[in-house]
Amino acid sequence: MPKRRDLKNKLKVYSHNNSNNNSNDNTHYQQQQQQQQTAGRSSLTTSSISVSERITKLRVEQLRAERNRQQRQQEEEQGQGKGKSSSNNNNNDSFYTMTSSSSTSSSTLSFSPRVAGPAPPPSWTRQAIVRKAPAAQRLEPPINSLCSQCAQLATDIVVQNPRLISTLSIATKQHVLNRLGLRLTDRLLSYFRTDEHYSQLNLHSAPISFTWFVRCFWKIEPFLSSKNNKNDQEDDWVADDWEEEEEEEKKYEEEEYYVRYMYDPSLDWALEPVIHLFNQPVDQEHLLLTPLSVKLISLDLSFIPLPGYAVSLIIATLPHLSDLAMAGCFTKDPGLVIMARQMKQLKSLNIGYHGWLDLSTIEPIDWKRDLLKLQWLNVSMCGQDFRSGEVIAQHIMEHCSRRQLHIDFSSSSTA
Repeated sequence: MPKRRDLKNKLKVYSHNNSNNNSNDNTHYQQQQQQQQTAGRSSLTTSSISVSERITKLRVEQLRAERNRQQRQQEEEQGQGKGKSSSNNNNNDSFYTMTSSSSTSSSTLSFSPRVAGPAPPPSWTRQAIVRKAPAAQRLEPPINSLCSQCAQLATDIVVQNPRLISTLSIATKQHVLNRLGLRLTDRLLSYFRTDEHYSQLNLHSAPISFTWFVRCFWKIEPFLSSKNNKNDQEDDWVADDWEEEEEEEKKYEEEEYYVRYMYDPSLDWALEPVIHLFNQPVDQEHLLLTPLSVKLISLDLSFIPLPGYAVSLIIATLPHLSDLAMAGCFTKDPGLVIMARQMKQLKSLNIGYHGWLDLSTIEPIDWKRDLLKLQWLNVSMCGQDFRSGEVIAQHIMEHCSRRQLHIDFSSSSTA
């Protein structure tokens, strides 16, 4: 019995202690919660205050940077004599004011235009970059232009099928002739025979004969069938229809522009080989004409073996040439003095690469009267030692007062 009572007493004491401990724990827990709530409120207040203050400072810095930028612009304009009006100066003396308020504190910030401090960030003062459109540039045609590429393709095609040459335009034919070079033969040249008017012919180093070249582009008519006799025959001629008459008139008008040179057997003995080419009697008068005389201004026959009468034929039927190249063509003087006296339209003349050409050949030319329009002369690689070009150039410059004349006498130049 006494043991049972002791146990009951101990149990009561233990239960009483537990109840006190639980109440103390609850009180402590509530106190901790209250402290945490108080700390959270204070932290929220502090954070809200710090954010608002930062925003306020950033706005103040932005306004200050903007103000300093405006003042710098005004000072630059005043330094260049572009001052602003007095109204702007009055605005420059104003002050910016900004008020920042929060739940816990409020402050009013004011500052003058000149505020000391660090430079504003670049993002606040950097002006917007305006990208200008690129300026329009004049496009120069490239070396391998479309026309050149087409001409190169046409050149390769006509070599394989010459019959297609008749379908090409006159400009394309000129480009093709310029690119054929060593592939141009007498047979292929005959396909370029046409009544159309070439403005330039570049046959540089082509393996053709001048005889065939003359047969392709020149023709001869008896003097009796000249213009006067033709007009007498037209009085009795009646066309079948108006289309035929129009074609005849057009053909006649085109032939009117041809340079007709009348061959006189008593004077033009140098042209007798040309008359023989067409199997005509040399003791009668004839008319020499070619469609090249209408528009041809540039002719390059360099390094093609030419007979002596070639110069006489060119002088007689191609008086409008302004660019003539005959480098390395003759074995002796073909008559340069006569050519210089007759061809008054020449602006460019290439007579280089001739061993017979020296000072004695050039001296008879009167440079104050002949070749007055000449601007470029090539006498390179001339003389027996191929160095007479410099002596020829000095002689010409002494007797010629034209400053626009350029003489090429380099021993290493190419024609």
